[in-house]
Amino acid sequence: MKFVIHIGMGKTGTSAIQSVLAQHSAQLEQQGVKYFGRWLGDEAGKRNGRLGQKDFFKASDAEKALHAKEIFAQAKALHRSDKLKTFVLSNEAYWSRANDLKPFLDELKKHAEVEIVGYVRDPAGWLPSAYCQWGVVHKVYKDNLLDYPTMAETLMERYERVKDWLDHFRDDLTIRHYDAVESVVADFLANLGVELTVRRDRSYMRRSDAELLLRALVNDRQEGKTRGTEFDDMMQWKDALAGPSLPDVAGMTLDYSQTQNIIDAHVEDLKLYEQEFGIDLLARKAKEQAPIDMNDLRLGMVDVLTKLVISQGARIRELETKMAANSPMSARRAERLAARARRAAAADED
Repeated sequence: MKFVIHIGMGKTGTSAIQSVLAQHSAQLEQQGVKYFGRWLGDEAGKRNGRLGQKDFFKASDAEKALHAKEIFAQAKALHRSDKLKTFVLSNEAYWSRANDLKPFLDELKKHAEVEIVGYVRDPAGWLPSAYCQWGVVHKVYKDNLLDYPTMAETLMERYERVKDWLDHFRDDLTIRHYDAVESVVADFLANLGVELTVRRDRSYMRRSDAELLLRALVNDRQEGKTRGTEFDDMMQWKDALAGPSLPDVAGMTLDYSQTQNIIDAHVEDLKLYEQEFGIDLLARKAKEQAPIDMNDLRLGMVDVLTKLVISQGARIRELETKMAANSPMSARRAERLAARARRAAAADED
């Protein structure tokens, strides 16, 4: 029996690997491989999810060793009943947690072979990707938005974490070069010794610069850590992305370059007007259209949208004022008005 512990690092196709393992569980099991999931094999228990995982990392060495015995017992039972031989755990958080995982893995190694697999990516490509994911889309820190150079310095510390794995598990550790393989999913599956037909390789496709900038502006206004789903809910982003892009719409609605070709296809119909009414509809040729200047178009739309936002802001403010005027008075304001009325009445009596 063998356990394969996939440790990340983050932004090296970890989510894509996990997605494929989860979606093809039946095919994997036919080839003797069981995917135990992201949460130390405890998908339905107290270690399921990030909070449960944090508790596990903080648990005593004895508790971690006990869980290793429990997960081995599960694997042993599956080995006997279903002839499964290889069991996979995968979580990018493991990359920085070698010290916390040591008691668990030390105990597991007493009962089964353990192979620890990680992927590393060239920092020239990894740093921008990691910054966009954890600094912009998911703001994983409590302060205001950090600039790229500042956070990149912090992110570089991730490369140091491999030292802990080397200290504790040098003989069990394999680090593979993400940039040297055509498909990280195919590479991982080949390492497992299984064959699957996989259509999709990346779980998180790179977002456009425009989307990243908008997310940065929104998340910078949020206090504390911010998940990407909060932006999606606030901006209804998925609905916004459902339609065609601005260049696509511009091409659909503003490109008239095919006008003459369309006219030429209907020459006989148009000649009838000259024959019957003396009107030559073919004398004027369609003008050759210059290419659509998307920069000018975007600037024009920014101008229109800016005026629209200002107008909408004024309307919202007017609506808020009307709502406040029609809303029930607060107790404090009512008391102030009552006190003023009492003073006025007393003055009248005097």
